[in-house]
Amino acid sequence: LGGIVLVNEAQTAYDLAQELPAGTMAVTPDGLVVYAGRLVEKKGQSSANSLLARETEWRQTKDELTQQRDQLAVAENTFTFQQNLIQEKQDEADGLQDEERRLGRLEYETTQRITQAQRQLDQANQQTEFLARQQERQQKEAERLNQRIESVKLAIATHQEQVVVLETAVIDARAHLEKLPIAEAKQQREGLRQNVTAAQTIVAGRQAVVDSRRATLNQVDRQLTRLKERQTSLERQQAQISLTKEEEQLGTLRAQYDQLEEDLLPLRERLTEARKKLAELEEATAVVQKQTHDHETQYTQVKIALAQQQNQMENLQERIKTELGTVALTYDDDQTGPTPLPMDGVFEALPVITELPDDIESTIQTYRGQMQRMGAINPDAPEEYESTQERHDFLEQQVEDLNKTEAQLRKIITELDELTSRAFADTVEKVNDVFGDTFAQLFGGGSARLMLTDPDDLTVSGVDIIARLPNRREQGLGLLSGGERSLTAGALIFSLLKVSPTPFCVMDEVDAALDEANVNRFRDLLRELSIKTQFIVITHNRGTVQAAHTIYGISMGTDSASQVLSIKPEEYLKQPELI
Repeated sequence: LGGIVLVNEAQTAYDLAQELPAGTMAVTPDGLVVYAGRLVEKKGQSSANSLLARETEWRQTKDELTQQRDQLAVAENTFTFQQNLIQEKQDEADGLQDEERRLGRLEYETTQRITQAQRQLDQANQQTEFLARQQERQQKEAERLNQRIESVKLAIATHQEQVVVLETAVIDARAHLEKLPIAEAKQQREGLRQNVTAAQTIVAGRQAVVDSRRATLNQVDRQLTRLKERQTSLERQQAQISLTKEEEQLGTLRAQYDQLEEDLLPLRERLTEARKKLAELEEATAVVQKQTHDHETQYTQVKIALAQQQNQMENLQERIKTELGTVALTYDDDQTGPTPLPMDGVFEALPVITELPDDIESTIQTYRGQMQRMGAINPDAPEEYESTQERHDFLEQQVEDLNKTEAQLRKIITELDELTSRAFADTVEKVNDVFGDTFAQLFGGGSARLMLTDPDDLTVSGVDIIARLPNRREQGLGLLSGGERSLTAGALIFSLLKVSPTPFCVMDEVDAALDEANVNRFRDLLRELSIKTQFIVITHNRGTVQAAHTIYGISMGTDSASQVLSIKPEEYLKQPELI
């Protein structure tokens, strides 16, 4: 068979292998393959692994692949036909949906017109109700004016009765005067004349009041007449407007409603027909979609089977190339693939082996596995090894340097901890010696001291303040009031400044919670410490301002920008206008 010689026995294959040309082989029925040069390969006894069986399997697979491709082409044609049919049904459904949307828009417009007409009717009703409320208010105003007229009439009647009584009293006085003697009559006349004058004055005043009430009454009558005329006019206008508008609106609305009903009737019929047709098309589309889904499923199964056949063919080709890589085979005309290159002179001559070991097959498989795991040869491996080794040596040196640096830093940290702990303890002790006196100076008595929270480990220790105010027991800072805490904190700051003065110190409203007595002591201590330290104090307290050498005032101008005003009290007091 081309470069393959079939023999009956293994010995014949060994004998022929010495004379066979390169690229040929001798094969026995039990699966023993002897290549030219006596390279031996043992195959299984099953005929399924033979070259003829693989050739037959390959041809059967090729035929099945052709059939699968034909089935795939038929399925693709069916799928294309179903796709076109679905597209036509979808176009019809889209047209019906467009028609339905158009009818829906017409129905929406009709509904909007009806809603507009209803809104106009509601507006007319609201106007009618407004006119009714206006008429009711006018009636209430007329009733109030009538009540006011009645009260004015009663007042006028009362005043008239008083005038009649006074006139009767005048007449009686004159009659009594005529009966009296002359001297007494004169005196009584003078008295009565005064009484009459007073009565006339009262009567004139009452008459003026009566005239004023009459004028008011006339004005009220005229206003009531105008209101009644306006009420009558508004009632006529209301009746006319209500009837006319309601009749016009009702007529217009009825005409519009009838016209809309007539326009909607054919549209509703068309909509019903369109919905029926759409339902029929949806049913037909559902059937077509089911058929299309079935065809798609078949198409997918055929593609999967085709892919499996192709993978199987590729696996068979790879196995043939792996097992018969350098063997010259005879290819048929319908076969494709590259022809193996000639290997004469490429490989070294192998030693002659007269007897094969028993474990040759397992050894060959082991070597093949090792070669596959090793992969391709890397010609740059020595250079990569040298560069990696250099990098490794450099990193080892860097790690060693870092370890030395870490040890040095830890040693320095330990020394710094000792120095800071010693300095911290000394500072706390010095401040504690001064803190008690400063506290007593600010509070006018009492005592205070500092206490370490962790004397054994000064690197993490804090400081607690234990204070005893005058005539009170010792207590922590958290039990003091706001002003007492502020003053205690100020005492601690002043103690620090006494121990270690700084060039300047900034304080922001530390005296906000202090009363006048405490502010005076705070101010005195500021003056005492200002010899060595310059203080910048932000405050609203007048007592603190009195200790300042220079005052800066910050205010907001009309343009919302900050303005600064600086004053030196000694220069300000020397101004000529103040002397």
